[in-house]
Amino acid sequence: MKKAELAINFGRGIRCESEVLDLACKHGVIVEEGNNFFIDGYVVKNRKEAERYLAESDAVFYNIVKCLRCRLFEGQA
Repeated sequence: MKKAELAINFGRGIRCESEVLDLACKHGVIVEEGNNFFIDGYVVKNRKEAERYLAESDAVFYNIVKCLRCRLFEGQA
């Protein structure tokens, strides 16, 4: 049996910011130290604020997704 976990916001749908934040931390695109997240030269104080920052900053969000795609799928055709 496989298990999936996702976040859904009423009126908005599935939130991908949480998943992107997890993957970016895991692969070194975003640095996490304690409760702080270092995103594109900006310090965010906690996870909720980091997710909100990614949701409100389209350019930063898509740049992080682009970096993740390069790291995860590099060399695969």
